[in-house]
Amino acid sequence: MRAARRVREAARGKGSIERRDLASGRLHHRLFCQITRNWRARPLASHDIIIKTISAVTTAAGLTVTAILDTGRYPTGIEVSDQRMAELEARVITRHDFHGAWNYALAPAPRPAPEPAPPPPPPAGLCDPATLNHPALTGLDPQALTSLAAALDLPFRAHREQHLYTRRGRGRQRAEGAGGRPQKIDLIRHVLATRLRQHLAVPVHVIAALLGADRTTISHAISLTAKLLGSQLPPAAMPPSTRLRTLDDLREYAASHGIAIPQAANPQPGTLTHPATP
Repeated sequence: MRAARRVREAARGKGSIERRDLASGRLHHRLFCQITRNWRARPLASHDIIIKTISAVTTAAGLTVTAILDTGRYPTGIEVSDQRMAELEARVITRHDFHGAWNYALAPAPRPAPEPAPPPPPPAGLCDPATLNHPALTGLDPQALTSLAAALDLPFRAHREQHLYTRRGRGRQRAEGAGGRPQKIDLIRHVLATRLRQHLAVPVHVIAALLGADRTTISHAISLTAKLLGSQLPPAAMPPSTRLRTLDDLREYAASHGIAIPQAANPQPGTLTHPATP
């Protein structure tokens, strides 16, 4: 109806119509008008008659039709989800340049699935947790530290719920994680920050530069993690006698144990040198 109205308006000078729309309309009319003309006054008593009638359509311009009976059974009332439709578009459907909504090809077999998207990048710190999870820096076995972070999951969430209840004066009204802001640093970084502070006495601003977080965030993380850990901390190695006060001190100490801490592109003030003292 819309196409017919556009044609009438174009004929009256009220609008314009693209040549490709007219060509597409002529193609459909050439196909279906010939099919209906071919089976006019013929009883369509069986699928075989219908298929043969459609297949017999031809024109002087060379138009031919291929008709095949699809004997598959398709249940009705099934809705295709957006996720399934996106998968079909990516792996099965190839749309033509000309009116792709109408003209497209279906692959006989789905194309190979695309490569999975890379994991989201970690916070923009100097080192990833795997590099910092070293006995020389934390005083703990790497597996023990990872298990410690996993064991903190339940106490951490319980503490957070209690804090929110105290602040709001009521319980949670939405499911956990619905509409909330993402956690600034994860639990493995909580434990790493705490152990760097406890084992090496690294200043908070240096740990913040290592983990790519604000120093206030790191200070709160250390305080909370130490409180939640309590007496759960497994036996740790003796801390070194050398005081590590700057990022250069920590980098030199780490290098002596085969740990490479890269240079910061834009180091925060006070992380490379000793803070000024009166």
